[in-house]
Amino acid sequence: MPIAKAIETQHRNAMAQLKALEAAIEQRKAEDVGEAEGGTPVTVDKDEYDKYLKRAYKAATFKKPTNLLGLTESRLLDINTAVSE
Repeated sequence: MPIAKAIETQHRNAMAQLKALEAAIEQRKAEDVGEAEGGTPVTVDKDEYDKYLKRAYKAATFKKPTNLLGLTESRLLDINTAVSE
């Protein structure tokens, strides 16, 4: 059972990270359009998703992978596209 517990914990952590990412994406859109009136959630369309995903990734505070020149690599969209296919 320890393996099942570890898998469940990893799944819970991944879901929490996904929710945080979605919230960050929605926050970037809210900054562009202004806060939604009455606390209505902001909706991010498919064609806008990559734009706000890039901005959320750039604003994130975790250590990001870098290339030989020390510039931040943006593999996030490649990973996101692979997961969605």
